[in-house]
Amino acid sequence: MTKVAYEIAVLDFERFIESLKISELKLEKLQDEKDEIIKLISAGFIIIDESGRLIYKLQYPISNKDGEVVLSEMKFCSRRITVGEMEKKMVGKNDIEKARKMVAYMTSTNSAFIEQMDDDFVALGMISAFFLPR
Repeated sequence: MTKVAYEIAVLDFERFIESLKISELKLEKLQDEKDEIIKLISAGFIIIDESGRLIYKLQYPISNKDGEVVLSEMKFCSRRITVGEMEKKMVGKNDIEKARKMVAYMTSTNSAFIEQMDDDFVALGMISAFFLPR
């Protein structure tokens, strides 16, 4: 995993925020998530591409029954999610199932893969907060 200097990680995070047009007020509410995402960028688990799109490299890639890696990174959509999209996609028996479906939608990933995650799911939840209405 390629590590990134903290100062570069902050600049990458700012590019990500600018691409989504996140307000200062929302950013203040998400201070804890911001700090964690900057740490993940610095550690090499998050890459912000040229257009400001966030790519998360799984800490624990998902493998099939033969041990072959089938999912090693997840690319988030390039825009914020609307309330209408949330209403359609966040259907489930409990909050975890709803969150899993929302992450699957934002990353175009089969939710069965997300079902197999543990620590990566926590990181994905923090990232997702920047895409959802608050």
